[in-house]
Parts: sequence; C-alpha cells; structure tokens
Amino acid sequence: MAFTNNIMIVRHRLLTELVKLWRDNELVEKIDRLPIELSPRRSKHAGRCCVHKERAVWKYKSLPLLGLDMEDEKDELTPLSEYAAHALNRAENGTPKDNIMCVIDEACSACVQINYEITNLCRGCTARSCQTNCPKKAVHVKESGQAWIDHDECISCGICHKSCPYHAIVYIPVPCEEACPVKAISKYRTHRRKQMYLLRKVSQRLSVRSNFRSVTGIRYSAQDTQRRKNSCHCGTLYPGTIQDYY
Repeated sequence: MAFTNNIMIVRHRLLTELVKLWRDNELVEKIDRLPIELSPRRSKHAGRCCVHKERAVWKYKSLPLLGLDMEDEKDELTPLSEYAAHALNRAENGTPKDNIMCVIDEACSACVQINYEITNLCRGCTARSCQTNCPKKAVHVKESGQAWIDHDECISCGICHKSCPYHAIVYIPVPCEEACPVKAISKYRTHRRKQMYLLRKVSQRLSVRSNFRSVTGIRYSAQDTQRRKNSCHCGTLYPGTIQDYY
C-alpha cells in the first residue's frame, strides 16, 4: 500500500481542476491560465528553482491527463488550449492514446545512478570484507581506514553490501526503476542530466493491457498502476490516459 505523499496530492489537485473545466465546457477557454492559477507569482515550491519551472511542470503534467505524450509537443510555444482541443477532437473520433506511461523530463530530478555507498558507519575494520570480496576491486581504503567505492569501476553487484558486518554500506535505489515489474524504465546514460526514460520498444509492447499480460504473464491490476505512478517522488511518471486513475 502506497503512503500518501505530496505528489499524490498535487496529481489529484491537477486532475480535479481539469475535470472541473471539462464539466463546465471551459477546458479550451481556461486551461492556459491553469498553471498560473496553481502556481501564482511569489509562490514557493520545494524542489523547484522558481515559479516558472513549476508552471512548466504543471503544463507538461497536464498533457498525459489529456491523453497526450511528450512527443506530441512539436513547439514549446504551443498553448495548452490547442492540446485540449486536439484531445477533445480525438476523443470524439475514438482514437485513444496507446502508451500506458510517459516520463516528464522537466519534473525529473535525475536521481544519481549510485546503487551502493559506504556511509560514516564504516569502522575501518581489519577484516575489510568489502574490499576483499569485491570482484572488480572497486573498494579502496582511505588513510583514515574508512573504505570508499570507486563508482567508475563498481558494477553494483551488492557483494560489499552483503559482506559488511557493520551494515555500513547502504543500497540506494532509483524508485521508479525499481518499481517497474518488467524493467521498462532505466537511466538514459548518454543524457547530460541522466534523466529517466521509458524503453520505447517495451512501452509499445505494453501499450494495451492484454499485451501486458501476454508478454509478461503479470496481470495489469489497479494496484500495479498505482505502484508505478507513486514510485517516482518527483512526479515524473504519469499514466498515458486519464482512465488509468480509476
């Protein structure tokens, strides 16, 4: 069971506002002002550099809820009202979005790809099990006696973590990467910010729920959807359609 956090509250708030606009037939007319109303001037947001960044995140979070994807944006100057009109027209023509999930780059905090780290709990013991058992010789010892990991050599096998008698080596997960049952989310290692991305080939294979079951043997339940949505604590992962919230 997922704990309630601010990401869930923010997502629910945005969804509520969009549904209100749609119910009142004002979605196209008023959606452009929605990011400004949700983040007014001089408002502060934890984890964002400024209110303008937060407004941009509100905009891109609205796209998946409209059934669109980040790839649907061809011009950054295109207002949300055009995307809303496109979504309404597509809904009438019966052509729903295929992708289940998408990654919002602007919301990604680029989690560090370091799976194991040695903390200050290291006692610099004489046994040095972490250094002795490392298959890549990535564990070294400082002059003070404390061990440290060379992450350029480390392959994240976890042997040092298991061998430390003081539990001084911790495992640092990438939440969204760890939560995906088919490992369809991974680091984009060639990107300068090392943001997360969805493996396009896998994403296409999992485009509908029947394919998800046939390819993986895992039933696509509401609990699975909720777990993946809430795995990223930066609000980066969003479902491809608004129906996935129910």
